[in-house]
Amino acid sequence: MTASATTTFAHCLGSALGTAARFCLHDRNPMVRWIKRAIVLVVLGAVLVNSFSWILSALLMMIPLGFGLFAFSKAGTNKVDLFVKDKGAPYGRDGVMGAPLNMWGERRDGFDRDQH
Repeated sequence: MTASATTTFAHCLGSALGTAARFCLHDRNPMVRWIKRAIVLVVLGAVLVNSFSWILSALLMMIPLGFGLFAFSKAGTNKVDLFVKDKGAPYGRDGVMGAPLNMWGERRDGFDRDQH
């Protein structure tokens, strides 16, 4: 069959990985089979230990980003007035009375709370 005679890189890689898995996971002698499996686990453990800080940093980056994206997708933009420009008070308003503030955070109407 011509369809199975292809020798692409993916075919060679898959064949090699399949042969390695068959060699490590199957044997007539159970003791040899478990020794082969232990060797494979030790090699995988060594690779994971060497790349542990990379894996941990990737997780610590992706988890907060995922939570942030989830929270951002659930936030209602009609309830948040971040994008509304108050032309009467470009520097914000007083939190108690709602009077407009100047660029130093002082009330512009002449009635300051700190003055008696």
